[in-house]
Amino acid sequence: MAERLINGLFCISCYNRHREALINRNARGKIPMLASTLHPEALVVITDDGTTEQIVRAEKVLTSAELIMITARSGAGPALFGWARHHA
Repeated sequence: MAERLINGLFCISCYNRHREALINRNARGKIPMLASTLHPEALVVITDDGTTEQIVRAEKVLTSAELIMITARSGAGPALFGWARHHA
């Protein structure tokens, strides 16, 4: 895992790619290919003891793996991840 995180969530490279997609412009002034892939995502997170379940949502992520990494970095311990049935 990266040692330096932006906002406690993104490594520097991920932050830069995410920012480019959000502002719809890369360093060369072109529309990045990733911009069209940002979408809402929702995951079910279950704590390691299996008693706590919550749905974690993000409005603009590139993949569900990105949401898993963001959630795992902010968590206090082991957790299980699954797909939520509804993203709303």
